[in-house]
Amino acid sequence: MQSSEGQANGLTEELLASGIPLEVHKHLGYREVTAENALTLVGIKASGWVVPMCSPEGEQYLHEKKPYFRFKPHQSQLKGENPPKYISPKGGGCRPYFSPLMPPNSLADSKTIRITEGEKKTDCLNHHGFPTIGISGVDAWTDQRVEQRQFIPELEAINWSGRDVLLVFDSDVTVKESVRASLYRLTNALSELGAQVFVVLLPCELNGDKNGADDFIYRHGPDAYQALERIKRPAFIYRGKGKSRSREWWEPEPPQVHHKALTAWAVLADLYANRLNHGLYQWNNSHWELIQAKDREALKRPLHQWMDAMSWHKRGDSVIGSMLSEILSRLGKDNWDRDGIIAFANGTLRQDLFSKGHDPDDSQTFCFPFNYDPESTCPRWHQFLKETVGTDDLIRLLRAAIRWSVIPKPIDAPFMHELVFDVHGPRRSGKGTLSEVLQAICGGTTGVGLIRSQSFCNPNALHSLIGKRIALDPDASGHISDPGVFNSI
Repeated sequence: MQSSEGQANGLTEELLASGIPLEVHKHLGYREVTAENALTLVGIKASGWVVPMCSPEGEQYLHEKKPYFRFKPHQSQLKGENPPKYISPKGGGCRPYFSPLMPPNSLADSKTIRITEGEKKTDCLNHHGFPTIGISGVDAWTDQRVEQRQFIPELEAINWSGRDVLLVFDSDVTVKESVRASLYRLTNALSELGAQVFVVLLPCELNGDKNGADDFIYRHGPDAYQALERIKRPAFIYRGKGKSRSREWWEPEPPQVHHKALTAWAVLADLYANRLNHGLYQWNNSHWELIQAKDREALKRPLHQWMDAMSWHKRGDSVIGSMLSEILSRLGKDNWDRDGIIAFANGTLRQDLFSKGHDPDDSQTFCFPFNYDPESTCPRWHQFLKETVGTDDLIRLLRAAIRWSVIPKPIDAPFMHELVFDVHGPRRSGKGTLSEVLQAICGGTTGVGLIRSQSFCNPNALHSLIGKRIALDPDASGHISDPGVFNSI
């Protein structure tokens, strides 16, 4: 049965927000269902979406001779104080989720595999090249069909002996003892089958928001996730020998300062960037802004705030100092104010292509405080030009000069000429107004650097022009003694 367009768009947005790009959706089995359809499939009368649970070979599992689906009802349909977010067929037990996106031969003997909770997280990890099996809940690797703490048949069939298994639980494993206990139970079951079990710790966000694997990859990218995998830790280690031998379980707070710093960096890297010889910048949703404070002091407060959310308590001066040093070095960012890109309040212009939104990777330190609108008209400006400049040829020349100053420059070829224009005339001829307009469309002092002709050979004066759209001398006079330096600006 076909779903409404609004519902379909809702599912699409949900998958996109799980780091699964649009072109991949057609390979997945998610689909919207009506309340009547859901009643037939899973025994719950509520609209929502379903996903088929299939074997590694793609054959859908059965329950009571009916195809086995997992169901997510739309919000506010189920009654009760804490209704389930996902539902399996009543009495059907649990089934693992083998994503259609899992790379080929991922389950071959001795190959590393991940286990996470939830279908969308599983699809996200597999799409980004991290072979993963999904379970429906932290304890959904067992059910009433088998003995207590024994694997369900679908997982028992996998050869776990000698295999590295990475458990990727949500970031709230750091604060929820019940989730941590589930992790230990799963570790025990895998170890008894010969697997080497490791834990990949996902960080929460700076404001304390939880991250699942899909949330983290959507927010921070697969490279940041891979960095977390590189510092995975054993789910347990043995201490001592003989009768004194004991097992020490994984704990959320890592003992190594390097691991702490790398985990923090994975979150902070999208909010802060360190620019050599300039200082620390913060992302403000449209461009990077310089923080008017010493780098280490500026990072201390958000770092402590994040460690609070992670429930990490070891914070001596040496620990915090070492963390800050590593984080700042990892926050180093090159290629600032990339050529060919300009940010506006409503989006970004790249060469001649405009797109909504802003990307921190563009490394822009300036954003025009107005919207980009190629169809806009400026009748008062045109009237001013006609009254002050006069001829059409001069008006076109002046508009071309302003356009050259403001728009992104081509990056596929060197400039044939470097341009500087000089506006002169008697008092009250429009020079001041022209200067004010030019500064305004460049964002005022944010986008304009003031410079005097005699200062062109002064490195301190030139430093203030870095990241500016134009260099302006509102009252130039005399001549330039060193045109070579002048041309290099």
